[in-house]
Amino acid sequence: MVNSSELASLLDFFREIKGNNNREWFVQNRQWYEKVKETLENLTKELIRNVHSFDPSIGNLKPLDCLFRIHRDIRFRQDKSPYKTFAGIYIARGGKKSHYAGYYLHLEPTACMAGGGLYNPPTDILKAARQEILYNHDAFEQILRNSTFRKYFEGFSDMGRTKRPPKGFPENFADIEILKNKHFTVARLLSDEEIIESDFPDKVLEIFKALQPLNHFFNGPVEDIILS
Repeated sequence: MVNSSELASLLDFFREIKGNNNREWFVQNRQWYEKVKETLENLTKELIRNVHSFDPSIGNLKPLDCLFRIHRDIRFRQDKSPYKTFAGIYIARGGKKSHYAGYYLHLEPTACMAGGGLYNPPTDILKAARQEILYNHDAFEQILRNSTFRKYFEGFSDMGRTKRPPKGFPENFADIEILKNKHFTVARLLSDEEIIESDFPDKVLEIFKALQPLNHFFNGPVEDIILS
């Protein structure tokens, strides 16, 4: 189990690397990074165990299956900064590269959050997810109206939308604006102070539990596509 001082050190590391995003600084602080990496792996292991307790569909995951690496892919980017200034953990069946809806924790000074859902789905899965909303609208609305869900989430994150209703979907559909989303994700912002509190893992667990019905709703059609 990770403690508050380890999480505070993690946030301090990413705060520092934001202003020193170069290989020389990273090499000089390699020992610090290794401690941060160990903290992240221990935290991920704990989160996997906790999520599996209420959503066994994630399967048998290891921390490295879910933890994103710190090195940035700079091959086609103008920003050549070599390192990420945050840590990301994605827990879903198949791990971080999976197309399944899952649970995401983002650790970045002043921009931490816990949430998840269906992120960046390929075209066929996106269409299937939209159809699931259309054909099972009552069940979908029930999830969004649930008091536990609403305690943590205020609606879908704005991460890209079509200007027009998706082709093949009725323009007069009650939630046509939701169908315009290219992702179906939700997030609960967390302060730096919340991250270093002793009950932080428990708080993330409650947020993830509130998300489970939405992930379950989407993972039915996702699995149909993947296994077809």
